[in-house]
Amino acid sequence: MKSYGETFRKIREEKGYSMKQVAEGIVSISFLSKFERGDSDISLSLFVQLLDRLFLSFDEFEFLHLDHKTSEMERFFQASNQAYLSRDLKSLRILKEEELEKWRRTKLDPYRCNAIMIQVYEGIIKEVETTAREEDLDFLYHYLFKVEVWGYYELFLYNSTILLLQPEMVLHLSDIVYKNRKKVEDHKKLKDLMIRIFLNTLIFLTGGENPDFLYQKECLRFFNYLEEIDIPEEDLAARNEVIYLQGIYLLRIGQRKEGKEKIEESIERLQSLGAHQSAKYREDYYKLLKERHL
Repeated sequence: MKSYGETFRKIREEKGYSMKQVAEGIVSISFLSKFERGDSDISLSLFVQLLDRLFLSFDEFEFLHLDHKTSEMERFFQASNQAYLSRDLKSLRILKEEELEKWRRTKLDPYRCNAIMIQVYEGIIKEVETTAREEDLDFLYHYLFKVEVWGYYELFLYNSTILLLQPEMVLHLSDIVYKNRKKVEDHKKLKDLMIRIFLNTLIFLTGGENPDFLYQKECLRFFNYLEEIDIPEEDLAARNEVIYLQGIYLLRIGQRKEGKEKIEESIERLQSLGAHQSAKYREDYYKLLKERHL
């Protein structure tokens, strides 16, 4: 496989930059020349500065380096997501077996985590309670807990498997995401995932069949997290979901009138946007909640 330096040289030349123009104030021309030939490594901080000089993000560079091909991680996410959206249980089962075989062969933890994630998708499609063996839950939790820097993979994995975990696990891991927010909130793709995680945490905490609401303080904490990270104005879906979850929360703590108003506001917004299926899902869930808790 070609080196990063070779790809960098190709992009630099195609953009019409000389080595002097790119290297000035960052590295020497001789160092840049060695890097482009693949004869020398470079630190990440210097490499990012060189990419900035070419007006190129690292994600864009990686995509070009792979000749416009997606990484193994992205291919897996795309394949599993497509199978899930198509309700294709056969493809999901094949993907799960492939990931388990990779794990048995390599002992790389993410492969087993991928198989556990697919199990969630299968449960949702079958419309059965999503469960997992205790050893799988422990494996997933300890993998996420031991990773010090969460990237796209860890955020996506956690967001996809949150329904499997125990409440104390969810609270702990979602708090870890919040504590590391400064490392990801300037990256749109990662920030969007972080927002989704906090929303799903609130869905997890406000749901359930227990008429006693056990997580009032915790819910307030995650509403504050969402307010602090500032959901973008254009993200209408996330902003509307916050309103809906506020309504569910108010309903659960006994403020029925205020909760009903929030939920109806959320449903009306969905209907005005033409999202009638989502609006109906929320109406049905609201009716179920009233039967259980009111």
